[in-house]
Amino acid sequence: MRISGYRILIVDDDLLSNAILDEYLSHLGYSVICASSGAEGMRSMQETNPDLVILDINMPGKDGFQTLEEIKAQPELANTPVLFLSSYDRPNLKIRGLELGADDYITRPFDKAELVARIKAALRRTERFLQRRNTLDGNLADVGLPELLQTIEMGKKTALVMLPDMEARLIFENGILVHAEQGTFTGPAAVMRIFFLDEGRFNVRFVQVPAHIERQPQDLLNLLMNTVTYIDGVKKKMELLPEPETPILVTEELSELPGGKFLTKGTTIMLKYLVVRLEGDLDEIVQSLLDLHKKNPFTVDTERQ
Repeated sequence: MRISGYRILIVDDDLLSNAILDEYLSHLGYSVICASSGAEGMRSMQETNPDLVILDINMPGKDGFQTLEEIKAQPELANTPVLFLSSYDRPNLKIRGLELGADDYITRPFDKAELVARIKAALRRTERFLQRRNTLDGNLADVGLPELLQTIEMGKKTALVMLPDMEARLIFENGILVHAEQGTFTGPAAVMRIFFLDEGRFNVRFVQVPAHIERQPQDLLNLLMNTVTYIDGVKKKMELLPEPETPILVTEELSELPGGKFLTKGTTIMLKYLVVRLEGDLDEIVQSLLDLHKKNPFTVDTERQ
């Protein structure tokens, strides 16, 4: 994917390295500016307002860490993503760089495709990416759900995230997730179901939060860490059932599960949608389905597969 118009500033005293990166990134459609010292890099930032900075550590005068500290100290520059690109593969240096606010730390020698992937990930968090229009459209197959939500959080945006293929929406206020809906569920139960399905289109609108919305603020970092691990466990357990995309025949036993009154005996429903529409904890729902499946294996509607 070519992303023309994005400005990348490379700050490195190795002129050959600058030239190689300049040629490679320019070929991909980026606008590249090079600086050979921290001081020159700061001047270039003031003059060109780049979308992203690739920063070396070991430079004459101001080193990379000092340069990053200066970037973060200036409000008009502080939100610019910074990637360290260094020959030093030392955990303490990586930790220091990330603690100072770097978005990533890449060591030489590096894979060019991986570098570009990390550049794209960082650029998605820039102001230009979020505010190019009042709306942002895409597909979760191209932009992962955690990455999309972290983009909104890091930009401290107030936004409505519509997920129509999952019958879901998320609402952010100044970068904080304050409301979640999926089907008839809200709050943490809705979030779990959204991450379980994790599919389809998204539409982000940068609008004010409706006054009537019930706010349930959630810490996104903790939410992502806990939810992703939990959902991985649920999906692992589901490997003992038919494939999630499988349409299965609704039986009386299924309709008697908590929240199963919506099911009509003799009809079919895709297994993954059955899981998210039943009431209760997802892991417990899957366990109940496993118990039923062991007693009487689900009938698969082969005509709809």
